Amino acid sequence: MPFPMERFMLSITLWNTMTILITTFGGLIALTLDRLVTRYAPDVLRRSMNNPPYAPILVKLARKLGFDVRRYKEADVILTLKLGPLLIPAINGFAAGAFGMWVLQNFGPVFLLGAALLPHGVIEFPTLIIAGAMGVHLADYLIYRVRLHERWPHGNLEVPSWVIRNTAACIAGLTVAAYLEVHITPIVAGCVMKCA
Repeated sequence: MPFPMERFMLSITLWNTMTILITTFGGLIALTLDRLVTRYAPDVLRRSMNNPPYAPILVKLARKLGFDVRRYKEADVILTLKLGPLLIPAINGFAAGAFGMWVLQNFGPVFLLGAALLPHGVIEFPTLIIAGAMGVHLADYLIYRVRLHERWPHGNLEVPSWVIRNTAACIAGLTVAAYLEVHITPIVAGCVMKCA
């Protein structure tokens, strides 16, 4: 198997892992920092964070995307946590499509594409779907908690235990898929190329 293909497959796996980590933990960190700033910041900063100048744009964007948004904080949660997990399958689909096109143009047979995606795809694709579903469910949970309390800093936004458990499972699944993608998939694809 040529070296550029191994590098390409490794970069796809690293990109997917970073996307999951950034969207999950980045959204949670942004919400936590936002909550701390509104609670402990001076009055002027607190007012600007509770209703920043771009708040109407975020609310309109969330409504245009079909979400029922009542105020800025809900739009903030939706756009940081709910859309991020939806980008993960889109990016992975784009990368898999680009890889598939590269295999078909350079090597020809369709079964080689299956041999190149099957060993790690059995674990990677379901893990990405679970990660996306978990992100959307977490956003729904946070929106529900924000709607229970009209004042944002007073809401109980503790991270549930299922988030930590499922995040650990997704990271473990992506680690196994990355190992298979880098070490096993090139061997399987090389054997299929020799047999073809």
